Amino acid sequence: MNQLNSLILEGNVVNDCVITEPKSGFMVCRFQMGVERFYKNKENEMPKEISYFDIECYGMMAEQLSSKIIKGRGIRVV
Repeated sequence: MNQLNSLILEGNVVNDCVITEPKSGFMVCRFQMGVERFYKNKENEMPKEISYFDIECYGMMAEQLSSKIIKGRGIRVV
């Protein structure tokens, strides 16, 4: 049986997207998102940890997202 891994990230866009069109002809949309995580440590405190992820979209999805991805906007990436 094949193993299938899936990841869902919910967070905020850290910077405005950058659109490029390499020589291959299809558009590329690049941006970074930050995801907050709270956890309980040994002292029963709930510290906050932020992880940053670099996201890239290609082709038609890049065209559609280019006007919607702005700094501070909430986003979910599957």
